[in-house]
Amino acid sequence: MKSNKDIKIGFLKGFFDGDGSVDIIKGKIPRIRIPSTNFNGLTQIKIILDKLKIESNLNGPYKRENKRDSYEILLRKNGIERFIKFIKSDHSKKKLRFKIIAEKLMPR
Repeated sequence: MKSNKDIKIGFLKGFFDGDGSVDIIKGKIPRIRIPSTNFNGLTQIKIILDKLKIESNLNGPYKRENKRDSYEILLRKNGIERFIKFIKSDHSKKKLRFKIIAEKLMPR
């Protein structure tokens, strides 16, 4: 049977693979974003990340004309390192970007 921690990690991986993004700004600054219009849902995700010691910020609201406000969880350097190590991704493009970040932008 999976532990509570394993279930939380699986949830984060699934949510990120479906709605999140990973990119490299100006070819050198990695960033993970998890956007949503569901503030309460993102608040719960932020709590899980905090318990896993994955640094993140919950930003917003971002006002959009004729649409619901949106919010985002943003991860930078330290949070990304732990996210890549513990959460990972099953999405092929995101896995490739994680590999690039781990090899080139976060050398050991």
